[in-house]
Amino acid sequence: CAAPVLGEMEYFAIFMEGRKVGYAIQSRAVADGKVTTTEEVSITISRANVPVTMNMLETNIETTDGKPLGFESVQDLGIMTMKVAGTVNDQGMVNVTVMSMGAEQKSTLEWPSGAVMAEGLRLMTLRKGFKEGTEYTVKLFSPSIMQAFDTQVRIGPKRSVDLLGRVVVLTEVTTTYSMPWAGEIAGTSYVDENLRVQKAITPVAGLNIEMIACAKEFALGDNDVLELGSGLASFTNL
Repeated sequence: CAAPVLGEMEYFAIFMEGRKVGYAIQSRAVADGKVTTTEEVSITISRANVPVTMNMLETNIETTDGKPLGFESVQDLGIMTMKVAGTVNDQGMVNVTVMSMGAEQKSTLEWPSGAVMAEGLRLMTLRKGFKEGTEYTVKLFSPSIMQAFDTQVRIGPKRSVDLLGRVVVLTEVTTTYSMPWAGEIAGTSYVDENLRVQKAITPVAGLNIEMIACAKEFALGDNDVLELGSGLASFTNL
């Protein structure tokens, strides 16, 4: 999803099954010809009445024209933490370091031809525009899975969207991800005229995860208790 405009930090409450289960924080900073886009996500769910918190942090570093420079992904799933960091050199090779359970592993791979990250996707969206019916496909690189996958974007109509009691007219965008292990996953987001996502709905493991823009205090405030049961295993494997 598109990053906030320069100098802004966006806060979101995350809902599953109608209950608030966590928050997301998105930020974008431009300095020294580099754009750094960061998304932090924290979700707490319960299994057998035991709360489990999953924290994910993803950072994309690109040039101001969308060329990939590096990335970092940290996934803390409660039982283990994995960190992936990579730098892209001028020859299009990626030097990768993976740290998990105290062990470090280094490798080198080729950057997928034509793949973009957050800023590259934002710039493409700006070029394509917001006319209803506009469609295009982009190859999106995910640091967390170290792969690029085809992503189809379709611009929909303007709709009145309820943002926790605040109704705003936003543009509907449908994004279909062709995931290497899960087939096609279609998510819907609603963006304002500055390309800022105000609401996003993504299906995961048979459940819809809703992310809604809100005040910092509410986003970081108390969560409800959601008993996910056996669905937790499939959820954490995504």
